[in-house]
Amino acid sequence: MLWPTTTKRNPVLISLCSSWWLSTFPCLLLLYFSGEVVGPPPRYSTCLASASLTIAQSALVATSATSLVFHIWLTMRDAVGPKPVPPLWYRDSLETILLVLMPYLAFVITGLTTLVLGFAHPSSVYRALFYCVVDIRALEVTVSAICLATLVLAGLFGFWTGVLLVRNCSSIVEQDLDQSFTIRVVVFAAYVLLGLALNGSAIKNWTNPVPDLCLSTFGIVVFLVFGSQRDILVTWRSALTHCISSGSTFCLYIARKLGAFHRQPPSTLQIDIIVDVETATQTSRGSFATLTPYPYHLRSADPAVSKVPLAITTRYTAFDMPPPVLPSPSAASSATLWSDQRSPA
Repeated sequence: MLWPTTTKRNPVLISLCSSWWLSTFPCLLLLYFSGEVVGPPPRYSTCLASASLTIAQSALVATSATSLVFHIWLTMRDAVGPKPVPPLWYRDSLETILLVLMPYLAFVITGLTTLVLGFAHPSSVYRALFYCVVDIRALEVTVSAICLATLVLAGLFGFWTGVLLVRNCSSIVEQDLDQSFTIRVVVFAAYVLLGLALNGSAIKNWTNPVPDLCLSTFGIVVFLVFGSQRDILVTWRSALTHCISSGSTFCLYIARKLGAFHRQPPSTLQIDIIVDVETATQTSRGSFATLTPYPYHLRSADPAVSKVPLAITTRYTAFDMPPPVLPSPSAASSATLWSDQRSPA
């Protein structure tokens, strides 16, 4: 969905979605994967890794959200603002690279800093309510201040984008901008304001569960706001239809195969054929219609079956296999055929 074949995705949006995935699964669920969420205190190495990833993901998601809002504001400003001097040809690529890399650069720096401080102060590393923390006041205030500053910028640029959107609706249509996507970014920026208040409360109490519970909804909000675009919904519907169609085809295939094993077609003989000729030996198994008679007979313990003339064609009813290579009638003396199945009534 993030890399479709028909629609070009904004790389900053992909970075935002990736940051929320990274912050949810590898970071916050590390203790769950290691089985140390409850019970005795977790191992020091696991707890320190959890604390480093958890604290670093706060800077990651805050910076990635600000990067997306700033990118949309910059695009809107260039579209509706005056253009006295054309921008440099490499400016767009440079801006995109910086906006994509900055969140992960902040993630790495914050994580390494937390890791170093945790090694220096082992007693400050412990498990809080949902994850481990490094309880150093200077670290808590610094990370919270960085997140607060970036979210303030996101709120300001989101409000500015909304103002430009209202004032320049006609220009936006003429410039062929994605107005729907811009509105979604403004809505997301409004939700970011909630993160400001929650981040401010986290500065006072790092282990307060209320901000964590509310901030955990940001991933769902990102999915609802940006995942409900028309082309993405079409992709979801197409993928769902393909899955249902493939599942139905597979079920019908299995049912047909199972039914073939249990079905005994009338007017046919279920036989095992072994043809011995001078040059080769071939073994085949199948259910064949009796159409063309050959001068071979079934050999069985039942005299009634052993006297039934054998007739072979290439029309199969039970097994998918290549037709057996049978000797010509003149080679009857070198062929031996038998069956352990009785002739149908």
